[in-house]
Amino acid sequence: MLAPGKLKLAGRYVRCGRTPTLMSHTFWDYGGAKKGMIILNPSKLEGLSEAVRLYVYGHECGHQVYGPRETRADCYAVERGKREGWLTNTGMNEICTFLEPHPGDWIHPPGPKRCEIMRQCFDKAKPRRARN
Repeated sequence: MLAPGKLKLAGRYVRCGRTPTLMSHTFWDYGGAKKGMIILNPSKLEGLSEAVRLYVYGHECGHQVYGPRETRADCYAVERGKREGWLTNTGMNEICTFLEPHPGDWIHPPGPKRCEIMRQCFDKAKPRRARN
């Protein structure tokens, strides 16, 4: 279990408030969220682009902030990415390519629909503020 702020993902330290992260090579998906914990499967994340890895973490953090709503967690991730400066239009394309083949299930919309919703959130999100 990694304490908040101790996880380095895609070359940057990430944190989700006070939420620790469990790294599990046997977890069935790329990531998951339980109340008070983020779970990531480093074996599945390996080989994905930086933007997709950070999106997965951001999505699971979104569940910690907003609960079980998948589209809200998706929007949280892309809004955060744009605000923090790690998500660009190129990164959005990588995320959409990653999600495209997913047919959806009882809680997730199909990949193309998720991408459409996330692009709207990304377009509305405020970019990183310039530093003085």
